Amino acid sequence: MIGHPLLLSLTAVDLLTLVFLTASFVAVFPVSVRWHPGSASGAQLALERRAEMGALAAHIAAACLLVSTLLLVVAVALSLPGTIPGAMCGTGVLQALGAPGVRALGFRFLALLCLSVWQLLEGLNRSRPEAPLTETVVRILLASSPAVVLAVAETQRALWGLDFGIPVDCCAVIYDPVGVSGGSGAGAGAAAPVWAGAFGVSSVLLAAAAAGLRRPKVRRLPVWLTAAATLLWVPSAAVSLIHYFSPAIFGVLAHPCPWCLFLPEHAMVGFIQFGALAIASREGLLAPAALWAGGDEDLAPAAAARLAAAGGRVLAAEAVFLLFTIGPTLLWRLRHGVWIWG
Repeated sequence: MIGHPLLLSLTAVDLLTLVFLTASFVAVFPVSVRWHPGSASGAQLALERRAEMGALAAHIAAACLLVSTLLLVVAVALSLPGTIPGAMCGTGVLQALGAPGVRALGFRFLALLCLSVWQLLEGLNRSRPEAPLTETVVRILLASSPAVVLAVAETQRALWGLDFGIPVDCCAVIYDPVGVSGGSGAGAGAAAPVWAGAFGVSSVLLAAAAAGLRRPKVRRLPVWLTAAATLLWVPSAAVSLIHYFSPAIFGVLAHPCPWCLFLPEHAMVGFIQFGALAIASREGLLAPAALWAGGDEDLAPAAAARLAAAGGRVLAAEAVFLLFTIGPTLLWRLRHGVWIWG
């Protein structure tokens, strides 16, 4: 496997992730069992220093994991298709990586979401000198560690098992399910009209709920509506993009391949579209955590400010996604006088 420079870089950053994660674990584990808030003893002061050092190491580990995840996406979408026989896009690369490659992406997104919860609560905790959530954030960090380790392990398992001499077939992955179903479009494609309707409804709902987070006094309803709308909007937006709006980008019908959106011939618009979905997921799903932290009177102002920022980011991410997803379809209509669907 490991002759590719980008994969070597990915492996090096993964190792850094594990090094800093281990350093953080060693630093904060005593905090989880011996923390005594309000005590002025030497042992407690030493634990406070360990908590700060562990948080710094964990921030670096989270940054490294994010960088390595981006490197993996770039490798799958842009670099590896030219080195694997038969691979024209990331679909073929994932086929070559097999089940470990799919699991690696899943574990990475799970680990990043867990670390995002930790970072949000850690930031709120550090907004007060008393740091009232120290025990909670330490335990969340410790609980997030297995997901990070699994993400790195599955990634390396997939990369070390990659054989550049075995050909793959992108088109078989995309079009064979349609052939097997007799052209009925089984799976997500068959349910695409339902997902498109959910996309329209959830887009309005998410925008309204996120706008509610921008108010000076945030109530529970907008927070939970934002989280629920995010859970509906992100998958429905992804399915609608692949089955309804990507034809205007590709210039052809019936090509439901998300990885082709990352290719240079399509202006690598997939990085913008799926990046917007990732930002909306992070900010929308983390809103309840900020609401919970705001239950502490000392943290309420910082939590309200964080929720307002989350609302703004969700609105911005949604606007960017709609612009780069629906925009090409409208442009096609203006240029050709008809919708690409006929």
